[in-house]
Amino acid sequence: MRPGEALVKLLYESGVRSISSLVAPLNKRFLRNPFQETAVHMLVKDSKINLDRGLKSRKWFKARVGEAEVIYMWRGGEEISDAVHERHGQITREDLEPLITDTPVVGIYMGYAFLHTAKEFKKLRLQVWDALNAIRYFLWDKHLILLDNVVPEMRPNEFVREMRLDLFEKEYDNIILFDPNASEEINKEELMKADAYVFGGIIDKEVPRPGLTSKIPCKKCLRRKITLFGSIIGVPLNINKLIFAILRARFELEGDLNNAIIEVMGDREKRWRLMWEAIWAYRSGEDPLERVTKMAKILNASDKTVIRALKMSGIEGGKLARRIKAVNSGKD
Repeated sequence: MRPGEALVKLLYESGVRSISSLVAPLNKRFLRNPFQETAVHMLVKDSKINLDRGLKSRKWFKARVGEAEVIYMWRGGEEISDAVHERHGQITREDLEPLITDTPVVGIYMGYAFLHTAKEFKKLRLQVWDALNAIRYFLWDKHLILLDNVVPEMRPNEFVREMRLDLFEKEYDNIILFDPNASEEINKEELMKADAYVFGGIIDKEVPRPGLTSKIPCKKCLRRKITLFGSIIGVPLNINKLIFAILRARFELEGDLNNAIIEVMGDREKRWRLMWEAIWAYRSGEDPLERVTKMAKILNASDKTVIRALKMSGIEGGKLARRIKAVNSGKD
């Protein structure tokens, strides 16, 4: 079970049907799934569940794991919660952690950290923290492993693990190494069954490092690329976005990686994909505007993003932009 699921099961078995919190941070992760964020807080910050206290609250978020159903309550209502998440209590990290499955884990290969400039090094460290934030939406800190890490300050906290790559290969069976230059794209079965996902800890903002991910010395890894409808164009480069998409697809979307990728795409990635669609359509003898408009709906791209993409394509960009404006205004 994942942390949030384990917490729901543990609460239900302890007779708790509703819970509120005094210490959980009101961040995006909490608003998305308060049980997951509360579980992570218990594991990392050593907070607890007090079964002897309740708070005036109102019903807010319901979670179900099998037959176990518990309601998370928002403070400020008139009902009294069955338990409170705070600094002291009877349900602790020691009760919760054994229920959490060990896999899948996410590995970031840090063996090339020494190649980075000072500015890139700072960005790499920030990228590790962003990756941990993405993982906490679904798992927790022990599911992040820094591979061949030679820089102690890269490790966010004591729960994030460090491991040599050769020992990592012995520890886990099905390992996927994500490489944009791989010959094959990851399929649904591989995504759902993997014990470990590995990403390259590589920043090339100042010095281009093409093909460096392909040189990561992982003999056991299946090297796969992440694609969006068959192409890497538009797939985000930030590993925190990719980690979120991979885990979201696995745990919540039944392996639908395309929709998971679309959810994490920014306007910049959407522009690049739409520009590529326009060029591809032009070279194939299709109507670029028709193809771009169809993809824009799939990507949930704004008209502004579509127009910029069409202009970037250089294929009668201004005319195509005026056409889409006319269509949207009802004049075409």
